[in-house]
Amino acid sequence: MYDWRPGVCRAIFYVSDERFGDYGRTHQQQMQAVNAAVAECQTAGVKVFAQYEDGGEHSGTQLAENTEAYETLCNSTSGRAEIGGSASQALYEGLLGEAICESCITDAGCAVVDWPDIKPCIDIRWGQSDCDGVESDDHEVLCLSICNCYENVTFSDVKIGYLWLTDENGEAPPALPDGTPSGRIYPLGPICFGDIEPCVDGEPTCVHREAIVFLRGVKPGKYSVSVGGLCFDIKRSVFVEKTTLK
Repeated sequence: MYDWRPGVCRAIFYVSDERFGDYGRTHQQQMQAVNAAVAECQTAGVKVFAQYEDGGEHSGTQLAENTEAYETLCNSTSGRAEIGGSASQALYEGLLGEAICESCITDAGCAVVDWPDIKPCIDIRWGQSDCDGVESDDHEVLCLSICNCYENVTFSDVKIGYLWLTDENGEAPPALPDGTPSGRIYPLGPICFGDIEPCVDGEPTCVHREAIVFLRGVKPGKYSVSVGGLCFDIKRSVFVEKTTLK
């Protein structure tokens, strides 16, 4: 089941007081089973952390063979084997902590974080009604809304770097004969939105700003308002439940 999602860190936490493999196997057969397991783990990027507790049932050559099997299994997958010792909560918490924390460490000693795609939602609206249009010589007030749809994240110091008007080819509207733009937006930017708090009761938290589109003899056609240079910091909100200890 280790391939249920691609790109994740994987580890096996294995606890046993048994010989690795069937008891009827020779040591050579036991190590063949170990090597096959190691090959599977290396192919899948899985580290094995194990605790082998003998319990006094094995000694001498048999104990040495079992120890070799568990250490080979763990060391060859960049994990660790704990041999002997009594089972305890502290021992297992330590081993499990290693399995969780070290499963993402590569041979180079560094791990790459797969950052989630967290970003605010931007909405631009204009017009006094659904059938309102834009004429070649006109001005319209735009309502710029940036919303936070997450309940445990605050977007802080949110800014839009610049706004610009483009035609269907992604170009700015042609300039007038005197060289002035036939269509432009004020302010160009930056436009500051401050902090946008988390979503509350299922409703996004939004901050609004206004901008104006000035059109002076612009050529008829389809135009788009583009947003560039969106910058923000992310702060995680931690909810702490007050608990009285008795």
